[in-house]
Amino acid sequence: MEPTSGPSTASTSRTTALALAWTSDDRWSLALVVGVACAVLLAWLGAVGFFDPWETNYAEVAREMVVRDDYLYPFWKDAYFFSKPILLFWVTAPLYALVGAGDPTTPMSPWVELLGRLPSALTGFATVVVVYVVARRFWSRRAATLSALALATMPLWAFLSRQAITDMLYAGLGSVALLLLAPALLDDDNERQREQDRPWPRALTFAVTVSLLPQLWEVARKGAFLERRAWLGSEQATRLGAGVVLVVAGAAFVFVLARRARDPWLHASALLFALSLLAKGPVALALGGLVVVITVWGTGGGAGVVALLMRPALSTAAAVFVAVGGPWPAVMLAFDGLDDQRKTWFSRFVLYDLLGRVGAGVHGDRGGVEYYVRTAGLGLLPWSGFVPVAVFEALGALRVRRADRAWRFTLFVVVWALVVFLFFTATTTKFHHYILPFAVPAALLVGGLLDELAAQASGRMVVVVVAAALSALFLRDLVAAPWEWIDLFTYHYKGYKPDYYFPMNSVDVVDLAFLARGKKDVVSWFEVGPAVVGGLALAWLLGAAVLWRASSFAMTPPGPVARLLDVHGAPGRGVVYGAVGAGLVVALFSVHVFWARASQHWSQRWIFHTYQEMRQNDEPLIAYQMDWKGETFYSKNQDVQVKKNAADLRLAVQRPGREFVLVQTDRFDNLKSALGRSWESRLQVVDRSNAKWFLVLVD
Repeated sequence: MEPTSGPSTASTSRTTALALAWTSDDRWSLALVVGVACAVLLAWLGAVGFFDPWETNYAEVAREMVVRDDYLYPFWKDAYFFSKPILLFWVTAPLYALVGAGDPTTPMSPWVELLGRLPSALTGFATVVVVYVVARRFWSRRAATLSALALATMPLWAFLSRQAITDMLYAGLGSVALLLLAPALLDDDNERQREQDRPWPRALTFAVTVSLLPQLWEVARKGAFLERRAWLGSEQATRLGAGVVLVVAGAAFVFVLARRARDPWLHASALLFALSLLAKGPVALALGGLVVVITVWGTGGGAGVVALLMRPALSTAAAVFVAVGGPWPAVMLAFDGLDDQRKTWFSRFVLYDLLGRVGAGVHGDRGGVEYYVRTAGLGLLPWSGFVPVAVFEALGALRVRRADRAWRFTLFVVVWALVVFLFFTATTTKFHHYILPFAVPAALLVGGLLDELAAQASGRMVVVVVAAALSALFLRDLVAAPWEWIDLFTYHYKGYKPDYYFPMNSVDVVDLAFLARGKKDVVSWFEVGPAVVGGLALAWLLGAAVLWRASSFAMTPPGPVARLLDVHGAPGRGVVYGAVGAGLVVALFSVHVFWARASQHWSQRWIFHTYQEMRQNDEPLIAYQMDWKGETFYSKNQDVQVKKNAADLRLAVQRPGREFVLVQTDRFDNLKSALGRSWESRLQVVDRSNAKWFLVLVD
């Protein structure tokens, strides 16, 4: 993890210039990172339907904004929706409007999944790029390339980048915000002072403007506090006047900062922390602040913390954070509307969803340290075995205190990883995907470790073997419980997972009779796939490492590959090829095979395709004992909800003409019992393609 030219006290300026100057090789390595990130995070993004229940739940809230022409107060079906902040809905609702998602008279556009996932995917992609740029600045091109590739190919990061839910927006934006603080706080003195004196770039001015002015206009246009206010003769005139005042004031604020403010890294970080707040709350800000304070204390003691607090641009950066992140929460605090549980925004989000999940426990799982050790191990495969080794290696390197930028950045990354992991371990409520913010510092540590291994000709084979062995243990757990990958981005913790998650139908089974010899001779393809692909990936990793160890063997792939990875002539390049190859294999399999095929049984997209093809005129869709959210989103809130009352179901199907009923497969017998034997001959399952739900025609 050393800089390309190791800095010394006597040559700080020269080394800084070398470290910051980009060459054509740097750009080609970045192109490799971009290509891999596009292949894993962006390719075929809209090819599969939204997964229930989270993607469809949030998509329907955003769609309702279009229908209601209200982009201030989230709404779900018949009540306000307060369990998540606003950012995801703000960035997806306009995209849904472009494809007519708000029109209840037309089928759902086939573009909605692509558009809904695009903000998350671009955030995940941008984070990978920023990891490369910042690690290149502090460590080396090789460490930067390997760190970025590790992040892009972690299944957890890939899955959440391809989900239209809130987590990638908050975790990605918060991670980038923290990474942007590194040049502002950890660089060499001369370069740090130069950065503090730089004016705002136009891109930052544009970003603050776009983040601030539209929400100020919407506050005036739809804010409940202006209802029945006729200060300018009518409510409409009052809202228009308030909107003009707020937008002009906001524009003046941005204009003054763009002209006078300096220290763009600090201000950009403040903007991203504000957006992360609007994405999922203050978690990223709180954890990021703790990481910064500990790191600054570790590098400069109490004097360093005081210098940070006295930084000239800190006050204007705080103003940017408050200006962008403050208006919407302030409006919601003053709003007295209620959600479907008769809670206000403060009661539901702040007390129940935010504080309650940390202390009291809300939904989800419970567990101790082992919970996220296992979850991260499954989500970071095949890199998971390298993570603990990288942590110990980095801690060992930090024991010898140095005054260079690489040492400070290593301390920053280690503190980041430990703070995030310990915080989520300490919280009472646990979901698999909560550990997502850990992926970024973990990838950086892995990249730093591989950079060191590439430079070693011998004596470090034990590190590779230990890392591969740990990864093999996590792979064994995945093979035994492959639904754990799906639990990384869905919510359905049930004891009957194997049959429910991985149905034994003609598409998703593998005949192993030639091996089983009379035992279980048919298994789910989802169970076999991870075993085969993961095993091959680890075999490739170990094989490459063994060849690296054999001094008589010179691994020499095509020149461009060595140049892109910056390992040409490196004694330990074999382990780099093995690790990167294993990461690519697992990542491409996880998103383009496993995730794509799982959607068949976790999305209602194709069931609704059948419904739209068979539907005549206004034949209704009845959702019987359903609360998966997709039935509401894909029907554009036209579904007829029937919960448990059999009389309501009979009343719904007794109207003239045909009806369609959407029901869980394990509740189909309940449907027949509720209607009675006289109706059985009139029930026809017209779509059995999904293991979770049937589409039933009542004729």
